[in-house]
Amino acid sequence: MLVLFLNELSTDSVALTQEIARERALCLLKVLKGIRKLQQVALNSQQPLASTLVDVRYTLSELLAGNEYKDEWRFLRGFANRSPFAADMDAAFSLQVQEVEYRYQGQTAVGMGWVDQLDTALVSFPLEQFWELPFLSVLRQELDEEAEIQEVSVEVRHFVQPAHITVHSHWLQGYLFEILPSAGELWQQRETLFPHLRFLVRTEDDMGKLGVSGAAYHLVVQRLRELNQDIARWIETTAVWPEFSSKASPEGATRKQLCKVMDNGIVHDFDWHLRFTCGIAGRVHFRICTQDKKAIIAYMGQKLDKPIVQ
Repeated sequence: MLVLFLNELSTDSVALTQEIARERALCLLKVLKGIRKLQQVALNSQQPLASTLVDVRYTLSELLAGNEYKDEWRFLRGFANRSPFAADMDAAFSLQVQEVEYRYQGQTAVGMGWVDQLDTALVSFPLEQFWELPFLSVLRQELDEEAEIQEVSVEVRHFVQPAHITVHSHWLQGYLFEILPSAGELWQQRETLFPHLRFLVRTEDDMGKLGVSGAAYHLVVQRLRELNQDIARWIETTAVWPEFSSKASPEGATRKQLCKVMDNGIVHDFDWHLRFTCGIAGRVHFRICTQDKKAIIAYMGQKLDKPIVQ
């Protein structure tokens, strides 16, 4: 099930008239209904939806009280909602998210942080000031290995009006997972499925652990497919280094020490990595063998906090 996050910053900081507040509540429900026609979703929020504030005084349950809104209230009560934001998320991953700060228009943006880390989408009340775009730019701040703050602007998918469902429809529909072979079957077929990749023996256990992880398993397979295609394209060029479809980067000097693994009797650095996120901060660690024109996979799993075990 796709997990979306309710934007806590879209609660208005002033007192609205009940009519305007109710219009915003109904707009949120209309967007959620439209999304659910394309995909089964859950919505994580700071507070349970019923008690979520639309402005400084009106909650959703107060605005949708009475027979006139019984269908809306029934939808709200039956919608898959979890709170707080970290509900049903891996505890270690939750701690990692908290180590990175996200800011939007000068305010701490917790919901946007979860969206960026999990590569999902944000849902907002139609707060007139900021929330009219299908993508929002948020500032991500984190400490590097030298304890210096690194800032980068990242874009997050955003739903605030029904038109945004059309903008993101391909992404929503594409989230439907295909039926993949089991981890054991994938391992046996790896040379056929990924002819431009070579997997170290130790990764069979990694794949087995990911095979019971649900969405994370699908995402790591997607990253492996992308990497295999990247190497295939590289072979057809004279470039000295492949171009990667997904964000790929090497570790810094300190964390690089966690990525030294023996391959064919020689210790190599497997510090280059791809990311996959869905309940865990996932990494695929690899090196590029320019002689064989292959990517060698040494690790698949949660972000490293200790050396890769041979």
